[in-house]
Amino acid sequence: MQTPPGPARQSRSLPPRAWLYALGAYLALYAALLAALHRFEAFDPVEPLFVLGVYGAAFTALAWWSTRGLERRDIPVRKPRAEAALVLLYFIVLAIFITFGFDVVRGWSQDPSVQRGSIIVAKVVSFVLAPFLLMRGIFGYGVRDFVDLRSGLRGHWRPLVVVGIALVAFQLVFGRAGRELPALEAGPGEITIAALLALVRMTIEAGGVEEFFFRVLMLERLARLLRSGAWAVVVTSLLFGLAHAPGLYLRPELTGEALGEPSLLLAVGYSVCVLSVAGFLFGTLWLRTRNLLLVALLHGLNDCIPAIAGTVDWMRS
Repeated sequence: MQTPPGPARQSRSLPPRAWLYALGAYLALYAALLAALHRFEAFDPVEPLFVLGVYGAAFTALAWWSTRGLERRDIPVRKPRAEAALVLLYFIVLAIFITFGFDVVRGWSQDPSVQRGSIIVAKVVSFVLAPFLLMRGIFGYGVRDFVDLRSGLRGHWRPLVVVGIALVAFQLVFGRAGRELPALEAGPGEITIAALLALVRMTIEAGGVEEFFFRVLMLERLARLLRSGAWAVVVTSLLFGLAHAPGLYLRPELTGEALGEPSLLLAVGYSVCVLSVAGFLFGTLWLRTRNLLLVALLHGLNDCIPAIAGTVDWMRS
């Protein structure tokens, strides 16, 4: 069966207006929610606007620039409509599991290390293994249809280095790691080991699982179905953010976000105005490379810096 042309090829001929319309719709929703948060929740708009400017604009532009002229991998999509429908239906199940399932998994043990390991396993199963088995059983896909392990990062080292340096610098200067790491009084060796362990963990727990589901499965199939990478990035980013809203509202103590006891408006608004923005960075990287290993490593690198201090504490305990 002949594979329909993918969004990577389509994006070269897509008129700029497709991106203008998609971004305009996203920004209109973003502005409306941010205004509502400021008006009804007294929510300070500085943080979300800063995140939008850095991740949504600057880092996304850097991702586009660093991938110029690079070869895009070939990712087949055999039945865009049926596959997109399956992924979206599974997304609903996944959102329910994110809200309630992780709490159940944590209850299996009182040991923090066991809890952490159980959550990682649960994420791999729910985000990767289960949807992969569905795609394999229904549509006949194999591992090579989603990730090119033989090629690895070949031809894509430039965005890894350029975007990676920018992400690390941002987290060290503006993130909590810049405050937490000096207070640890840890030596270079201890910090290095902790950073490597945090990178491995976050590349699996955050980068691998989230990028596989939201970029390889959801974004790729929506891009083929909608025949627009722009709208696929916007929809996927919004759904990624909104997947956190039920947990923020119902289980705020488990999310790690300093929102106290948020209202439904605050949970939804925060999910869109803060959490969805990174989807533009990773969505752009995916569409321009189709390299799961690249986006998973960069996602893990972004998330591992804030996790270094906790890893040092874990190593000392």
